[in-house]
Amino acid sequence: NRLKLVVKEIRKQRKSNGTKGIKLLHDNASPHRHSDIINYLTEEGINIIPHPPYSPDLALYDYWLNYYIKQNLTD
Repeated sequence: NRLKLVVKEIRKQRKSNGTKGIKLLHDNASPHRHSDIINYLTEEGINIIPHPPYSPDLALYDYWLNYYIKQNLTD
């Protein structure tokens, strides 16, 4: 129920784009990996960035930044 409220608020604040372009990175907690949650986020157009395997040397923001840079590199 909370997730639906968050998506509704996002749509309210981003009237022109809605959930388009939103990327979500969250931990691998069981509620976050549940198929209903994944399906709902996919239906709403929210991209889920895969969580990296545990690494003490890699913080979540480092993973997102590296992913972003890798996706936007060109020849």
